[in-house]
Amino acid sequence: MEIELLFTTGVLSAGIAALVAGLNVSKTISAQNVTQERKLWRETIRKLTLEVHDALSNGDEQKLLKLRTSFTNLLNLTHYEDRKLIACIELGGDVGKKQNEFAERISFLLKHDWERVKHEVSFYSKFLYHEPKRVSYDDWKCDPEMCTCSKDKRALYAIVSVPYCFIFDRVNSFAEKQAAFFLKLDNKAEKK
Repeated sequence: MEIELLFTTGVLSAGIAALVAGLNVSKTISAQNVTQERKLWRETIRKLTLEVHDALSNGDEQKLLKLRTSFTNLLNLTHYEDRKLIACIELGGDVGKKQNEFAERISFLLKHDWERVKHEVSFYSKFLYHEPKRVSYDDWKCDPEMCTCSKDKRALYAIVSVPYCFIFDRVNSFAEKQAAFFLKLDNKAEKK
């Protein structure tokens, strides 16, 4: 009886270990594939961005139409920021201003994607932090300081944010609380 129990326990343990190892390998391969595809996507976006800049500078309407189609296929049309980014790919108005806005919007897009990759690949980030949110270009234009902060504030924020997430059950209004936190820091700095 004891030998059967030991044998059954051993087989069951080996089966569970094999299942966990198989799932872990599958997850690793999947993460690598997604990361590679995103890397290629970012490289494509960068290459097309330079082409848009040149086409806007040269006033090449046909090239801009092709590039607009390319970006339409690469971006998410249900996302407001992506639609506004695509809207920058047209002639008319101040070309220099459009080039700058387009470049800034692309910068936010690529930064957000990079932050998402780091979040998805890191084991701890999934549990400690919320998925990165894309910075709204319009919000950044209104108040760039709310979207960026100094290293001192980031270090302080890193110390405060981890327990903060757990205490408040990782609530959806985390971004609002983060903004309020930085606002308090700014107000304290101004008073000094």
